[in-house]
Amino acid sequence: MLVSIPPHVSVAQFMGYLKGKSTLMILDEPTSNLDLQAIEDLKQTILLWKAAGKTIVIAEHRLSWLKDVCDRVICMRDGQIAFDIPMAEFSAFSTKKLHQMGLRSMSSEDEIMTCEDRNIEKSLELSDFNFSYDGETVLNIPHLTLPLGGIIAVVGPNGAGKSTFSRCLCGLEKKFKGQVEVNGEVWKRRQLL
Repeated sequence: MLVSIPPHVSVAQFMGYLKGKSTLMILDEPTSNLDLQAIEDLKQTILLWKAAGKTIVIAEHRLSWLKDVCDRVICMRDGQIAFDIPMAEFSAFSTKKLHQMGLRSMSSEDEIMTCEDRNIEKSLELSDFNFSYDGETVLNIPHLTLPLGGIIAVVGPNGAGKSTFSRCLCGLEKKFKGQVEVNGEVWKRRQLL
């Protein structure tokens, strides 16, 4: 029985539903669209399932959150099992070894990387980029320079403003305030569409 939890259902309600229904839970990339808090909530739910005697199989590429949850690690390679070892043994693998295996690090510490200061000839300049929902400011970017022709990831936890930023940048939010310059030319909202 494969089951997913609707977002409006509490863990307690879901555990009640599962009672006697399934002893095997299979989760395929359960953290793929979750921020850090949601991953922690999922982790606590899985620990509740474990305490209730459920067997849980997790196919996952993010490893750091699994080290305090899993008992065993099965590593797949080319459709076969490369190894099946206790989590304690797997946790001792170095980051270098994990990367050589094509896996992510077990470290949950965020690596802070900054963009090198480069001479950007063609750019997109955002100035006083602001947006509010019902009078509450949810986006406030005094100044940002983006290279034209670059690929820029906008990351952050759920609710951080990523989607709002994107909607404003492409002109979908009529009430956003700010200025967008492309190579020194100010673009109006309609030009962003």
